[in-house]
Amino acid sequence: MNLNAVTSPPEAVPRRRPANPDLAAQLRAVRRVISDIAEQRRVQSDESDGSATSSKIVAKPVVPPAGHRQFFTDADFAIRKEWGDSLAGDSKTVVKEHLRRAQAIGSIRRVAVAPEPHVLDPISIDFPNFSEVTELIKRRLTLSRCAPERVFRLPPLLLAGPPGLGKTAYTTRLAQALGLPYQQIDMSSVHAAFTLTGLDIGYASGGPGLVWDALQHECISAIMLLDELDKASGESKDGRLTFLYSLLEGHSARRYKDAALGLSVDASYLNWIATCNELDRIPAPLRSRFEILHIERPTPAQRVAIVHSIHTELRRNAEWSAWFDADLDPAVVDKMNEWTPREIRRGLEEAYAVAAANQRRRLTTDDLLRRPGGDEEGSTKSPIGFIG
Repeated sequence: MNLNAVTSPPEAVPRRRPANPDLAAQLRAVRRVISDIAEQRRVQSDESDGSATSSKIVAKPVVPPAGHRQFFTDADFAIRKEWGDSLAGDSKTVVKEHLRRAQAIGSIRRVAVAPEPHVLDPISIDFPNFSEVTELIKRRLTLSRCAPERVFRLPPLLLAGPPGLGKTAYTTRLAQALGLPYQQIDMSSVHAAFTLTGLDIGYASGGPGLVWDALQHECISAIMLLDELDKASGESKDGRLTFLYSLLEGHSARRYKDAALGLSVDASYLNWIATCNELDRIPAPLRSRFEILHIERPTPAQRVAIVHSIHTELRRNAEWSAWFDADLDPAVVDKMNEWTPREIRRGLEEAYAVAAANQRRRLTTDDLLRRPGGDEEGSTKSPIGFIG
């Protein structure tokens, strides 16, 4: 076939004319109108389709304000809400109530912002034998304040030491000083992992766990205390503490799901602190996820400071304190030097009652009738180490 026979000569090809700007603009406008009509019809079709589900929801990018993070997405929440509506009986009631509360608090939650490190100075005085822990946290506060939003996070900490040194009380005071929500979990009474992670709602006792409860706050940076981790009992004692592994790792904690609700939430801003008396009783893989800090017994000089701090705290909260002299006799301090914190608090209260009965405004060693004791944390031979 001769191509030249069917090809127009160059002079037969019409020349292009200059485009009419007005006509081109009109064509573009027509195309936009057609496109808008097509999109409107598609949306109306989705809304009128009875089989349409929450899976059609298009997630819009969310940019939380400074100091806040997205706790869950609206699309994930809609899916779980639809699932909750499909349940029946008590299961439906439990799920709907917890989801309602989560929605009321909001999908955008506040995270901790690091204060000045000096806010921990009073703790340094009241807990002198925890200086290594306090200095570590101060360094983390300083580091956090280098970032634009100053968001504060602690690495998982494990405070190891004999009973009676005040590990639990220290953590409580730390949460107060940082202004963070606080959840204390007695691990000796935890018989199953679902106490923390939730139990499938299909079971009669199904419901959310303690981790979910701690996150239902406008601030998702709570301090979580795993008290006496080495005494975990029941299932958790048999190697089922592995549920903690994902919670202690930031990348997996960002997609945490409570077993009862199944809503993916960001639990990576929780601050985990554990205490133990016997470090060897904690599985090695779990220990490796903590920064371990050994708490030493207070020195004699530190014990004097601890007695004074407990006395100061007692007087601050007692309505009758103004009737007595503010100073504490050195002889009284010496007599309580080996007492545990609970013994000091109870002993001082009773001593003030004895002094009041004798119309005296200043305590003496005679007012310390006996050393309280029996059921305090640790044995009475353990030295003191924290403010009550």
